[in-house]
Amino acid sequence: IEMPAIQVGNMAICFSKPKDSTKFDFSRSGSKTSLLIVKVQNAMNMYAMTIVADSSYLKGNYNKLANNTYQKIDTNFTGTVFFNQMDGTFVNGWIYKSGVITRQLSPSTSSNSQAIQSLNSGKLHVDEEEPGCGAIVSVTVYEDCYTYPSGSSICYITNDTNVEEDCPPSSGGTGGTTGGGGGGASPCTVPPANSSVQPVVINSSSPRGFTVNVAMPPPGGGSTTTCTTTVLDTTKNPCAQIAAATARAANAIIEAQNQTILNNTTSTGTEYGTNENLTSLTSNTYENTPVTTNGGTSAWQPTFTWDSTNGYTVGFSHGHPGGTGPSPADVFTLVTQIGHMPLRGAGTVAIQYYENHASVTTLTATGTYIVAVSNWTVIQNLYSSSYSTQTEQDNFKAAYQTQGANYLADNPNATAGDAGAYALIKMFPGSINIYYASPGSTTYIPMTINNTILVKVPCPDI
Repeated sequence: IEMPAIQVGNMAICFSKPKDSTKFDFSRSGSKTSLLIVKVQNAMNMYAMTIVADSSYLKGNYNKLANNTYQKIDTNFTGTVFFNQMDGTFVNGWIYKSGVITRQLSPSTSSNSQAIQSLNSGKLHVDEEEPGCGAIVSVTVYEDCYTYPSGSSICYITNDTNVEEDCPPSSGGTGGTTGGGGGGASPCTVPPANSSVQPVVINSSSPRGFTVNVAMPPPGGGSTTTCTTTVLDTTKNPCAQIAAATARAANAIIEAQNQTILNNTTSTGTEYGTNENLTSLTSNTYENTPVTTNGGTSAWQPTFTWDSTNGYTVGFSHGHPGGTGPSPADVFTLVTQIGHMPLRGAGTVAIQYYENHASVTTLTATGTYIVAVSNWTVIQNLYSSSYSTQTEQDNFKAAYQTQGANYLADNPNATAGDAGAYALIKMFPGSINIYYASPGSTTYIPMTINNTILVKVPCPDI
């Protein structure tokens, strides 16, 4: 799938260095950048794709850029398509003339320091890796903006100059590589549009869409040692997550915090809670975070940190004074935490760590419930389609409450907590696992629905 790049500021690629960067007109740069997710060999990978149109194609009409996407290039398009990793590293590119690929761009591989001369003088030479290869110079212009708490903003414009190796398309077809006569490692390559790459449908408003990393070998071959790929989670069986849930609940610090939360919640009728923060990502030691309350009977607001000073938030515990089970807001909080800048800035590995460890604990007088995400792709799509606006949130909560009320009406001996767990499973199909422990216990059992009845099934039987 292709989706617009959300930018704080702007960016463009051109083939000459701006005379005055401070006056650079991005609206007339003739380029646009999108985020691209492709699926190759069962792995999903993300790139920044920048389309740079030639003036002979635009003829002054910059709106024509919108006609070109990864899946469709205008039959008369003349210009260049660049692919970069999420850290800005150039991967490869394609040069088009009248809708046909005429050249392939690769990262410059020359090791000769004399091969690339002064860019400021305009002189350029790159050693040829194969007949017909040359080089092009591209300049990426960035506008970075910062908004102060007062509301005022300031922007800075900078530019980077890059050299790309320019060769004819390889004889191997789409996704082919250049360089070295086939004996060395091939560069990671993004195939051009309309190739054998299978597009992946992921909701473009997903809070997780930007987390998938980075370069992929071409279909049917290429180097796997120089490329990093990330395979998105498939749905986790409840028993695959129960060990982590049980170990966390049995941790001495977590256990003491949970007991304090439950005592305070039941004695005051207000919600208490705390964050579950690891001291590091290489240990199972938790910060003794304070148990707090907002003073409300139906809400407690967790906070989120991701640093060595305050700890790494992988979940939160809180009490429900009315005895109800975990709510949609509890679960979706796990999803929205991924949008926090400290975690986003830490990169894909950190996000994956969070996803593999995140959970929410709900404490009631009749038992404790832990919810873990079993499939992040499914739940982030659910968030995007059903919970991203206030109206959607109100409707989702109303449907959840209706599910719970109907379950209590049909099963008068059920607890409010179990009714909430039943409603949550119905509202989050294929995306969460729920575990239950009786009061005072840290032994958790998966919960599922069997013929409209919520049941607890020990792992050996699943």
